[in-house]
Amino acid sequence: MSEHTSTNEATNLYQPNDFIALALGRLAATRVTPEGTEKLRSFIEFLRRRHGDNTYLRMWDAIVDRGPEAIREAFTELSERGQILRSVISFRAFVTKAERDAIFREHTRAAGAAIRR
Repeated sequence: MSEHTSTNEATNLYQPNDFIALALGRLAATRVTPEGTEKLRSFIEFLRRRHGDNTYLRMWDAIVDRGPEAIREAFTELSERGQILRSVISFRAFVTKAERDAIFREHTRAAGAAIRR
């Protein structure tokens, strides 16, 4: 893994949504399959048709082209690059709605508890 920051460094930079995306990415990384990869590629193309081409979609194209290990790394990378990459895509190809909802609930409770302290 190149250019990763430590968990402590990432924690200082992350916002609540970044922690949600990281949790989704960690789960998704355990489920990278050819079918999921094709769904991810289709989602990237959907974003391109809807919003036009951009640097981040081209970055995802290159990651997907490099294969499953590169996708897993992008899903879990703790650097600013990983943070940005996770914010661009959907994890629906790898994580069910029920799992996504559970992760959102967990992080919403944790954020609420931190605010009440």
